[in-house]
Amino acid sequence: MQFKDDHALPGLIKAKAVADVLRASTKRIAQHSQRKPVQDEVDSTLDLPTRIGRRRCALTVPELAEALNLSRRQVYNFAKHHRLPSYRIAGSVRFDPVMVAKWLRDQAA
Repeated sequence: MQFKDDHALPGLIKAKAVADVLRASTKRIAQHSQRKPVQDEVDSTLDLPTRIGRRRCALTVPELAEALNLSRRQVYNFAKHHRLPSYRIAGSVRFDPVMVAKWLRDQAA
């Protein structure tokens, strides 16, 4: 494109950049609305011990803290004082989901 007025060129570049950003955002929103639900969203009708027990891998402190609505410090303290079944791997605390689910059910009784 040839422009007689070179001062209009920066404005057109900005307008094209804004249009590109809007187009990309619209595409991301459309993709997001078509996503499949996360497993926890599907199983939200299940009780907490069942949801935790269905996990396939060991839980980390942040994951368990979020699931139980506790602070990380509280989860570490429970593990340290053997109030919650846990094990250590190379200094990292991990939780067996099946054991945690059993512990939760025992706490409710």
